[in-house]
Amino acid sequence: MMDGAAFLFWVFAAVVVVGAVGVVSMRQPVHSALFLLLSFLGVACLFFLERAEFLAAVQILVYAGGIMVLFLFTIMLVNVRRQADEPFLHGRAWKAVLAGVLL
Repeated sequence: MMDGAAFLFWVFAAVVVVGAVGVVSMRQPVHSALFLLLSFLGVACLFFLERAEFLAAVQILVYAGGIMVLFLFTIMLVNVRRQADEPFLHGRAWKAVLAGVLL
């Protein structure tokens, strides 16, 4: 039987993995940055579960706060635009996810 801490660990681990897959599979850089933020917050929650509150706070303040602001400013300065006929995901995203799961 799974207790609450183990269940939350698997939930947050799944959030981190979904965020990591979203970072590499999204075509828009802003969407990739948001998935990276989701992954950072999931890692912070994992630190909270391990009773490492200081590391969780550093994860949120430094990575989710500072680094993501730098990423978003860089994306805005580069001025990447989406074209109308461009698909939402990369064409090879599903093959990459399958290869990652198999590895």
